Amino acid sequence: MIIIAQLCIVPVKAEDNSSVTSTPKSKWPYLGASFFVPGSGQWMLGHKVKGPAIFIAELTLASTGINDGFYLTGKWQEKIDRVNARLASPFSSRDRLFLETYVPADSLCYEDSLRFYEGEYEYSRAIRDRTLAFTAGFHIYNLLDCYNYLAGPVSTSQARSPKGAFVRALLVPGWGQLYNRSYAKLGLVIMASCGLAANIYAWNRTAGYFEDQETGFARIVDNMSQRIAVEKDRSASCQRELTRLETTLMDQGLSATARDSLLDQQNVFRMQKSAADQKVGELTADAGFADARQETCSKDKKRYLSWRNQNIWYAVAVYFYAAFDALVDAHLSDFDARLGLTVYQRNDGLTAALLYTF
Repeated sequence: MIIIAQLCIVPVKAEDNSSVTSTPKSKWPYLGASFFVPGSGQWMLGHKVKGPAIFIAELTLASTGINDGFYLTGKWQEKIDRVNARLASPFSSRDRLFLETYVPADSLCYEDSLRFYEGEYEYSRAIRDRTLAFTAGFHIYNLLDCYNYLAGPVSTSQARSPKGAFVRALLVPGWGQLYNRSYAKLGLVIMASCGLAANIYAWNRTAGYFEDQETGFARIVDNMSQRIAVEKDRSASCQRELTRLETTLMDQGLSATARDSLLDQQNVFRMQKSAADQKVGELTADAGFADARQETCSKDKKRYLSWRNQNIWYAVAVYFYAAFDALVDAHLSDFDARLGLTVYQRNDGLTAALLYTF
């Protein structure tokens, strides 16, 4: 069997598609069916492939949104609540033992685990919102696509103004398609607009969360730096006193009582210096931890802002595409033409042809 692909531009009669139902008198049964079961209206109108395809696509989107919306966000919220419950109780070794199972491997700090869970919660919430927005947009497309079949072909006597279609599309995305009565394309524009708007909002909100965390860790680093400077000054002051006492103790003329007093002072300053040095070490470790978390939050913020900006560019592309699509459709509104792919039998095999009917 030979399959030949060819491009044909031929005058043909109207397509005899007996499997597709003619335009019914009442549209509501089909629209109602598509509203409650996506794709069923198309199925009832005779589109046996497109109907199930729409149903499967919307079911996939909806199930993904439900998973992210109820399972993942609920999972992270539960962990956040459990850590917050521990934060509200006195800290003890038992608390630390409990919280070790909830904390990232690089830290035993339960506040760090709380930040981690909150970040995952924000990400899951963003995925949930964008998926549900795409699902809602796709459902609108499903209804408009069904209505597009019910409305029937537009007569050439109902030509549209290209300028009017273009201006309308620039003012409100999708208005040009509505003006041209391209209802299926209007549904696609609405779906893309809903999804991209949700993406922009969700990623911007998530970036805002990490920006707040970055600012908080920056304040901690500044506070730690000031406290480190204070403790270093204390250590240096104690060292100066110790140097002075050592010089004084070298005086051979000191009485035993005076020497004992100086030795007591020396021990006190040594203890104070040791405590200050230990505090400097602890604060330096805390500052390093906060600085690392600040850098991580900064990277996360930049990543989500980058995703937001990408979706802004996608939205701009959809906006101009919808405008020029409306312009082209309006130009062709007075030309009875149809582009389609068909397969038909020939003596030497099957021929796949792209037909331009006029």
